[in-house]
Amino acid sequence: MAESSPNERIISLVRAIPKGFVRTYGDIDPLAPRLVGRILSQTHDLPWQRVVRSDGTLPQARHSASYSSPKAFRCAASASTSTGHDCRESSKRTASL
Repeated sequence: MAESSPNERIISLVRAIPKGFVRTYGDIDPLAPRLVGRILSQTHDLPWQRVVRSDGTLPQARHSASYSSPKAFRCAASASTSTGHDCRESSKRTASL
């Protein structure tokens, strides 16, 4: 079986992030976190909001368009990203991550 391309591998890893959890760009690809960002910006059917910066924040343009609730963003931003964080436990009213 042939190995998948880096793009396919990154897309697969992003799609595998469970609803309510986040990962960092570096968690997805430690050697090419910027490639992860580029793929997220070019592939429109991915749950991009589940991938955050290493400090737990989202890029500004994405943040302002996606989170109507500051509480939902705080949940994602405070996530322990290396092991994942289940935001569903924080509040039953948080936005769907």
